[in-house]
Amino acid sequence: MKENKYYGTMAALCLSVGLEGIRETMEIELLKQIDQIKQGDLLLISNGEEITHAKAQIVKVSEHDGTEVIFDKRKNKYFNVGMYLDGKSWAKDVRIVRLPSNA
Repeated sequence: MKENKYYGTMAALCLSVGLEGIRETMEIELLKQIDQIKQGDLLLISNGEEITHAKAQIVKVSEHDGTEVIFDKRKNKYFNVGMYLDGKSWAKDVRIVRLPSNA
């Protein structure tokens, strides 16, 4: 998926977290490592058809399930990072939005 598709979602993401003025200084990072996402990280998650912006509410690590990122606890929306990295997840492309340190 091309980077510019994600930048089209940035306005909604910025508005949802109250950061309208810093869109130009954000960085979008491809998820490549099992321990890359931390609680509170802003995410762009694609299922292959649409992109969802979300905040990592819980990053759960267990021996049985591996690493799961819950982004909507109330609706039980999550993805398994190991399955994503292996290409076996419903999440087809996950990006982490890195904010400038002074945001």
